[in-house]
Amino acid sequence: MIDAAASAYILVADDDPVFREVAATCLLNYGYDVGLASEGAEAMDMLLRESFDLAIVDLMMPRIDGLRLIALIRATPTLRALPILVITSEEDPSVRAEGMLVGANDYLTKPVDWRNLPSRAAALLDA
Repeated sequence: MIDAAASAYILVADDDPVFREVAATCLLNYGYDVGLASEGAEAMDMLLRESFDLAIVDLMMPRIDGLRLIALIRATPTLRALPILVITSEEDPSVRAEGMLVGANDYLTKPVDWRNLPSRAAALLDA
């Protein structure tokens, strides 16, 4: 069990329902609590209503994409310090740079090695 998991609440925002469920299962198995959002606007609404410790964000989502969601999070005083892990199928280095520039703390590309997700989450939670 990872220490940071004791009471951490993680939001997974991704429009792929299979990815959301696999990510949730992976994180739940390590003791994290998980909230799920299917697109950026829903994710932002959840972030404003609930107290999350980490957001995992896909870049390619409808309504509000991941880059815009990250920018909104960083522009919201109560969310500004929230750690953000981007997980996306986009491998273009310029997109990664843009994600980090708008405020992501870490970046993984799909397909995800699910063995690494809990430790990456723990590192962000412990930072």
